[in-house]
Amino acid sequence: MEVGWLLIDLQWIHVDYFSKKHSGVGLKEAGFVMKANDDLKRRGANSLIWEGAKEKDILYYKDSILTLAQSNAKLYLNDQTELQLSENTLVTIEEPDDKTKSEIRLRFAKGDFKARNPTNPAVIQGDDWVVNLEKGSEISLRKDKDSYEFEVISGQAKLQTAAGTQSLGDSKIFKLGTDKEIKTISKNKDLQWKDKKPIRIYVYEEQGQVQLDWQGEPSAVIVQKAGEAEVTQNISSDRSTLQVPLKLGNYKVRLSGTDGFSESKNIEVWRAPRIFLKKPLPRDRIPAGRPVEFVWTSESRIKNYQLVFKSKDSIVPVKKSEPLEDNAFKMQFDNDQDLSWTVEGIDAEGVRVPAFYESPVFIREEPLPAPQLKTPKLFDLDYSERPSGKLLFKKLNMWLKLFESRAEAKSQYDITFQWEPVPGANKYTIEVSATPDFRNPVLMETVQALEFTWRNVKYQKYFWRVAGTSAKGKLGYFSEALEIKLEDIKKVQVAKVSPLIVTPPVADLPAKAVMPKEALLVEAKPEPVAEVMVITKPNSSWGFAWMPGYKNVQANGAENIKLNLSGGVPLGLQLQYQTAQVERHIYQFTLKRSQQEFKPTPASEFALQKSLNLSETWLQVERAPVNRNYRFGFVAHESFYPIRTSSESMALTPIIAFGPKISLASAFSAEANLKSVGLSLLYSKEAYELNFDYEYKYYFSSGEKKMKYYLGTSGNALYQLKSSQTSTQVQINLLIGFDYF
Repeated sequence: MEVGWLLIDLQWIHVDYFSKKHSGVGLKEAGFVMKANDDLKRRGANSLIWEGAKEKDILYYKDSILTLAQSNAKLYLNDQTELQLSENTLVTIEEPDDKTKSEIRLRFAKGDFKARNPTNPAVIQGDDWVVNLEKGSEISLRKDKDSYEFEVISGQAKLQTAAGTQSLGDSKIFKLGTDKEIKTISKNKDLQWKDKKPIRIYVYEEQGQVQLDWQGEPSAVIVQKAGEAEVTQNISSDRSTLQVPLKLGNYKVRLSGTDGFSESKNIEVWRAPRIFLKKPLPRDRIPAGRPVEFVWTSESRIKNYQLVFKSKDSIVPVKKSEPLEDNAFKMQFDNDQDLSWTVEGIDAEGVRVPAFYESPVFIREEPLPAPQLKTPKLFDLDYSERPSGKLLFKKLNMWLKLFESRAEAKSQYDITFQWEPVPGANKYTIEVSATPDFRNPVLMETVQALEFTWRNVKYQKYFWRVAGTSAKGKLGYFSEALEIKLEDIKKVQVAKVSPLIVTPPVADLPAKAVMPKEALLVEAKPEPVAEVMVITKPNSSWGFAWMPGYKNVQANGAENIKLNLSGGVPLGLQLQYQTAQVERHIYQFTLKRSQQEFKPTPASEFALQKSLNLSETWLQVERAPVNRNYRFGFVAHESFYPIRTSSESMALTPIIAFGPKISLASAFSAEANLKSVGLSLLYSKEAYELNFDYEYKYYFSSGEKKMKYYLGTSGNALYQLKSSQTSTQVQINLLIGFDYF
């Protein structure tokens, strides 16, 4: 019987008597829903399931009303009684004992709500208490972790418990704990909020900053999240404002002073609904002087949208639309300009929802037409069948592969993108993204040819598009974003391939098998955003830099040796060389050499101590997969350690250590500044060393020149352990040099 009742209630079995259109038959109307959102639930007396409730839905006696997280509602009951329910609140509308009277009876189970009855008395019942509310009164009820709180905002009420009856007035706050005793807290009317309206903010993180403003001289601010204990923050009496960090949830905030508390202020911190920008895509060119449609995703919790435009160099909007009900709008721009566009939301109660992100667009007069895309071609690579490089690189491959991720071995594909020429274009920009919104592309490359080969491609779905660029650097329209699935396109075979690419064997195919000629191309659809990884093209290069710096050495050696030296390093040199691609990898060699002299001062206190000459050499060999930002390699380091030569003098003994290194770095190329950080673990017979280093180069020359001058900085922090003796060295360098590509 219960299973049958449930199936009828879910309308999986249709029975006229129990159909939804007859659900109100025999029940007395108690009111209706004035305001609601998607998370308001209603369950009738004869139902087993919770149904969604919306504005203007009829409510009946014995209905239970539930608000979920980030939800609230306003109910209008008979005789003008109003209920305002906060999130996670459950009440039941009960029939009056005397049906001839228009009395409202509510059963309160959990949460936080306000009740106002201007014309008739009301009764609110809890687990072991009853509140009788006189007509014309307004009361706020809240169930906290271990107690109930009653606050009469206006009028009078009586609280009945097993211990007796307590009159409730608007001059005090009443709390009923687990011990069944009623505690009272006086209100201080000198402490007032400047704005008594509830506060709601939308955030994308786990918490947000809420601005509180008041009048009076409180000593503390008391914040209480629904269902949790109070948190008190002491403040100075001369303050009148405070920024409070609050996590997601519903809060009551009060001001505390010597003569009592202020009235409570409700604060809601809700997670903002995300609006994704669909059209135009990021970095699209928009024709000047013509209306262009902007499209974004809709959200049920947002009532209106506002389209906002900002200039490239300013956060102040340059243009805003009127509040819009639809998720699309046409706008026109008459002049060349670089803009970003975004969409803000406005909920049903007029609270603004901040934009999720911005998308750059460029207004241009007569942009170049979009290229016509061709079917991409894929090559399935097999290292075992490819020609070997030089003997040195072959041996380095054998050793360095031990440090590489196994994931790369599963991504042995090269894919070639091709397109038709565009009149007036001398370069082309290709973008590849794991998602069709192109917000965070995995590849952005500018080439002069009509094709581009992307190497070491991860096996997944991608979207790609191309735009032409004129000789003056003006980018044209992007082509339509197309989807490419590697599982479909990988069957494409090419008759002629480069010497470094071996076509996968096809011996297992039938003799008359016909391979498909085109990949599956599907129009892009919005998906979640992927992380960005900029791909660059490796070139052979070398560079030289003068490397002056500052060094600090602190060492604790044997025989009570303590070394603490600081000073400039005037002589420092750096030489770098990077190979072109060798078997899908590049190799970088770096040699660093620095020298400095420390003179003991004053000489009268170090009569027997000679000057200390410090020299340091680093030799690094690193191997980097093409189109990856991680590197593995080996390091040789010539360093030093203090030893005792007499009772009043010391000298430095050299130490040479070797070890592996791992680093994260941008590609060493002419197209971008170089940034890298690395970690090394070195070993010698005398000591162990742990070294952290970084380097940054800022190029002054344009990317089209072979010789590029740069100014940069580098440094390292070295920890050295020899038996029980330790040493730390910190050095910061200025880089002044050039690279030749």
